[in-house]
Amino acid sequence: MISFENDLFKAGFDICHSFPPYLYNKYIDKHSLPLKPLPSEDTCMGYLIGNTKHLWPIFIKWYNSSEEKLVNPLDAYCKRNIDDILKINFIPSTSYQVFWSSESCANKLVSMQRVASCSGLSYLDSKSHLTIHPVYGSWHSFRAVVIVQTKDISFIGSSSISIKSITLPCLLTHKEEEDAQAALRQALKLSDENRLCEQLHGKGPSEQVAAAWIVVRDCVSRGKEFRFGDNQLWYHYTKDTKYLQQ
Repeated sequence: MISFENDLFKAGFDICHSFPPYLYNKYIDKHSLPLKPLPSEDTCMGYLIGNTKHLWPIFIKWYNSSEEKLVNPLDAYCKRNIDDILKINFIPSTSYQVFWSSESCANKLVSMQRVASCSGLSYLDSKSHLTIHPVYGSWHSFRAVVIVQTKDISFIGSSSISIKSITLPCLLTHKEEEDAQAALRQALKLSDENRLCEQLHGKGPSEQVAAAWIVVRDCVSRGKEFRFGDNQLWYHYTKDTKYLQQ
């Protein structure tokens, strides 16, 4: 798996977190969430793939060298590169399924935040809906969940299969909790709540609305040194390609 992780890192994806898929399935069942379970046979292992600001200069270099006119260049970059890395690293006897964070089909929708939470990667705050990493704070993004299935149990590692659910403690101070909740209320007030998913994961909201959502993330003091650059942040929320050209 070292080659797999190294290839992801070189492409900008510096988060590759392994987890047993059954942890996610137990979580959505316990909380009665309207989500589809992940494949969770004994020969399955999951990988949550994401990035910090490490991705941005690598992606921008790719974008500047491309002549394609893409609706969402970052989604295209993530899908192409992760797909290519998977094909290179997994032998023919190993099958895998990919679930994208940008997915709109209900049957393929996976809650990346809840995968991170139930597997101990990040803390998910139920009130502000922020996902907070012990090191990166709120400054990390998830791109895909990959479920690998193989008959070679040594490839997965028997010790990983028996991992118990590890929930991180709250990583917010009381003041940060209050500030984040107040900022969230303001962001929701400015947003179209009936089209919230479409706004945040589709074309993107206006700059005024985007600014309000950035304030929510800025309420967390942990990991400030990993804060996304301004262009990365504005593109993340607005999906306006003018932020890729500056």
